[in-house]
This record gives sequence, structure tokens and C-alpha cells, in this order.
Amino acid sequence: TARGDTYEKQYRDSVASAVLQNKTLPNARVAAAEIAKSKTFPEQIDLVVSFGGLCLVGEVKFHLMPTDPHERDRHWTKLQGAADQAKRKAAALETRRDVLAVALGVPLVDAEGLRLLPVVVTNQGFGFSTRVNGVLVIEAGYLRTHLGAADIVTGMAIDLRGRAPELQRRTLYTSEAHAATQFEN
Repeated sequence: TARGDTYEKQYRDSVASAVLQNKTLPNARVAAAEIAKSKTFPEQIDLVVSFGGLCLVGEVKFHLMPTDPHERDRHWTKLQGAADQAKRKAAALETRRDVLAVALGVPLVDAEGLRLLPVVVTNQGFGFSTRVNGVLVIEAGYLRTHLGAADIVTGMAIDLRGRAPELQRRTLYTSEAHAATQFEN
């Protein structure tokens, strides 16, 4: 549990840093800390990120990559449990937008306007971009990349005569609203 908490904090910090560097997402917010379970709020939430009217409610999982059929079966079971957790946590925030507003540091009216999307964020690619129990599974590095820049380098040609390499870029989104509408795609 302690290692999981440490990973969640380090990951949250890395996502926050990526978002801060992205000029295309000027209004994006990342909750600086987990939302803690308390007497007045029933869930502990690992990751909350909002951008373009979308709010990701993330259950962050650190698992080893499954290598054999038995491990894959157990991993799918773990993903199903994580998906159920993410849905439950999003439902809790749905009824407590005040908690969401405090976590993101935004006015309540802004928190009320967000569309909540439960997600499972994994440290490795098994199950990436699939839906488990209706919840999107996202690989942690991809999410950080997506939130960190509106375009990514997908290839490069090297000129052997010493000229600068030619980078091939792919635009992921052109605005914050576009980032939100394109995210699930």
C-alpha cells in the first residue's frame, strides 16, 4: 500500500507538471493531492484532472505486466475491480461537486459544469485503450503525454549530411475544448 501511495503521488505530480507546461490547456487543473476518504466523503480518489469541460476521475494502478494466461486472467479481474472503483468514485463526486471544486481549486459553478469520466490509469500497457465494465483503461505514460502537449513527435528522418533531423509530428488537439472531445477517441 505504501508503495502504491508513493507511486500515485509521484504520478499525480508528473501529470500536474505536464499540464503546467502545456500552453494549449490554459484552464486545465490537476488535484494536487488525492481526495481523501472521510466521515463526510465516502471515497479516496487517486487522480482528478479537468480540461475543456471534461473531468477524469482516475483509479491509478501499479501492476506488473502479465506474462502468462493465468496472470492475464488475474490482471483482467484486477482491471474489472479497478473499473468498478473508478465508477463508484465518479458517482461519489457527482453528488459532491463541492469536494471536486475544492480538490481542483475552482469555483463550485465550474465544478458543476464538468462532465465526469471514470478511468483506470495503469503503469503498463496491458488493456490500454479498452473499456472494462464501461470504463476506459489508460496507460499512465500516454495520459501524461496527451496532457503535456497538443502535438507529439511520431517519427524522424535523419539527414546523413549533417543537417538537422526532420521531425514528423501528429497534432492531438488544437484547443482545450478539442482536447476534451478528442480524449476518448
